[in-house]
Amino acid sequence: MSAPSAAEEAEQTLRRARRGPLWSPGPDTRVIPPGELPLTGLIPHRPPFLLVDAINVVDLVQGAIAGERTLAVDDPVFAGHFPDHPVYPGVLIVEALAQLLAALGALSAGQGPRLAVATSARAVFLRPARPGDTLILMGRRLGGAGGFVQRGVGQALIDGEVCAAVIMEAAHVD
Repeated sequence: MSAPSAAEEAEQTLRRARRGPLWSPGPDTRVIPPGELPLTGLIPHRPPFLLVDAINVVDLVQGAIAGERTLAVDDPVFAGHFPDHPVYPGVLIVEALAQLLAALGALSAGQGPRLAVATSARAVFLRPARPGDTLILMGRRLGGAGGFVQRGVGQALIDGEVCAAVIMEAAHVD
């Protein structure tokens, strides 16, 4: 039997990501105290488009990272999406996960090349994110790519339930 293709591996990973956390802490997992690892030192995004509030956990051996985003009740996005039934846009959840994975790329490279999302191969949205929710964001590097392109999977959880999951590829940029 041959090894799964990159597309098959991505699909299997996305199916697993729909059911539960992407990864579990291991012996090399490092809990990051609040404020110790500011995202602004790792990626070029700044408020109001910095969509990750904090990095909480990093495991470079597993190629994994976790952070969070609290959806403020007064976030202006809820005024227009949608006024009578506010839902945080899925595209912003995907962007938050992309920012988290870019931070993982910077940490893995020792503040090396920056990454920019080249594709979001597939995303699934399983439950809405609403004002006041805290998204637990998880990311993990995937095999099967190298050099110029890096592959990863991101996942957002609310109260332990998977809200969204995405497979994406990023390219090195200068």
